[in-house]
Amino acid sequence: MLKRNFFHEFRRHNRSSRWNADAHLRAHERSANVEDDAIMRVDTCQLAANNPIEDFYSAAKCISSRAFLFGVFDGHGGQQCSRHISTNLYPYLCASVLKKHEHCPYQKERLFPSPKNHIPLKPYEKLKLLKESQSTALLRYLELSESSELIGDYSPDQRLEWLFSSSDGHLPNAFKSRETRNIAAYHKEFKKNPNTYTGTVREALKLAFETCDKDLGDNALPNAKGVIDRHAAMVAASGSCCTLAHIRSRHLHVANLGDAAAVLGVVNPNGSVTARQLSRAHCVDNADEVQRIRIAHPASESQTVLRGGRLLGELFPLRAFGDVRYKWPLDLQKVVLEPLGHPPPQHLYTPPYLSTSPEVFYHKLTPNDRFLVLATDGLWEWLDPDTVVRLVHDHTLGTITQQAYVPKSGTTLQQVREQLKERARGEQKTKKPIDENCATHIIRHALGGVSGGATKQYERLIDILQVPPGRARNYRDDITVIVIHFNETFLDGHEEDEE
Repeated sequence: MLKRNFFHEFRRHNRSSRWNADAHLRAHERSANVEDDAIMRVDTCQLAANNPIEDFYSAAKCISSRAFLFGVFDGHGGQQCSRHISTNLYPYLCASVLKKHEHCPYQKERLFPSPKNHIPLKPYEKLKLLKESQSTALLRYLELSESSELIGDYSPDQRLEWLFSSSDGHLPNAFKSRETRNIAAYHKEFKKNPNTYTGTVREALKLAFETCDKDLGDNALPNAKGVIDRHAAMVAASGSCCTLAHIRSRHLHVANLGDAAAVLGVVNPNGSVTARQLSRAHCVDNADEVQRIRIAHPASESQTVLRGGRLLGELFPLRAFGDVRYKWPLDLQKVVLEPLGHPPPQHLYTPPYLSTSPEVFYHKLTPNDRFLVLATDGLWEWLDPDTVVRLVHDHTLGTITQQAYVPKSGTTLQQVREQLKERARGEQKTKKPIDENCATHIIRHALGGVSGGATKQYERLIDILQVPPGRARNYRDDITVIVIHFNETFLDGHEEDEE
């Protein structure tokens, strides 16, 4: 009897521990069914190691170009910069829409959204549609079309439609108004410059990144009365890496700063999946980055510019937002940063040492491109890209095989056959995953391991997750994952779409 009670208590404790581990992993997961153009669904999950967490993520749609924006932001030296960039970079990107990509703000699909469009309208948009009859709204659309009035002439909050963000985006009123003025001024200059307004997406992304960072630093400078905005100074003193995906129709651009990464999952004809990396880490492991920095500074600094695998012996990423300690001259730092407890780094002779110009990769999506994974370096410390795309692919197969097969409208007979074959392969090779959210599934296997079975995986998870944020930073970093699932039917029907 005693032995039976012991095993009963043991099993109950084991179930409770597993439930707590699952709840901890899923606490900050999120899924969104977008079903718009190339985007079918988005899964996100985040797990903190720092206290407070320094990772942030966000997703939005630029109304004027119909481009989707997804980004992960890995902060260091505090959360201020990554939190700021996760919400304030996107207005700059929407202010950088090329002339050939601009659309009228009152498009038919925005006035009369289809039931499949799950992107919510903002409150002021809902109120506007309630107040205006359909005929009145359509008349307004025709008036704007005739006058060629583009959404670029509207305020930043009308050019951007948020899907989700891990940051609340709250800013002091004075700071927010200054940001609005900065974006308006940038947009005006962008449209006046024919080289940028009629240029390429790659150039526009670089200019948006660089201008956002410049304004971030300028906000921290003393005003006309010599007063320093403490909040702005803290944002500028901390730093953030960034990996951002810009997806417009079938055109994918990935802009990267630092050591986060983007990996594309490509399915082969035999059903296997291949990882295609769309970013490179900006650290000392990247020989091109090391050469770029050494060329930019005198030979007399060859022993000091990179020491111990870090910039000036301190900073690991070689490109980042903020981190003005590696960009400003010494005299300016003594005025602004030293009073706030941020001394300049040693051997600061010829700043700036840190770049905010992103490396941009372009890829034209095909029906074989099934998903894109964006993740901060906290994930890549545990898993390699090939393992990550295999986990996503197996998770997708394991999920769809549990659902009744219903072909979507417009699916050809050949596509039906291929989808049924894929389901059959999934039924043979995979079983239903523990997590419905694909990003959570990745983090579970990163920390719990990809071998040893569920029991061994839970043992590892429980050991790791019982360490609270703050102390956990001694063992791992913050982890943020976004998985963007593509619409195969859309990509198959837009093969001739040109950039």
